[in-house]
Amino acid sequence: MSVRVNLAQRGSNKRATGLWGPIRSIFRSRGTYSFMTILYALGRGGAVIGLILLVVALLKQLIIMMGFLLALVKFAIIIAFVAVLVMIALAIFRDRSRRRREAKDI
Repeated sequence: MSVRVNLAQRGSNKRATGLWGPIRSIFRSRGTYSFMTILYALGRGGAVIGLILLVVALLKQLIIMMGFLLALVKFAIIIAFVAVLVMIALAIFRDRSRRRREAKDI
């Protein structure tokens, strides 16, 4: 599909074809393509912004993972503490029952 653009106003006898012809004629200023310059700048800036957003997303994931791991460590500490308390209680009850048996045997 070709689109004819009146390029005689710009001093050119070439025929612009495709989609970029009309766009270039609209955004042409002072002999340079300001639209293409904008696209080039956005391309450079877009790459930088993309890298920054990627780093931010990865840092967010890292923070979430570290939070999850810290929660697991806290849970393990609580389980160990409860296990120690249960072992102490069992030791106390064993000692009491052993003393009762010794008292009955005597």
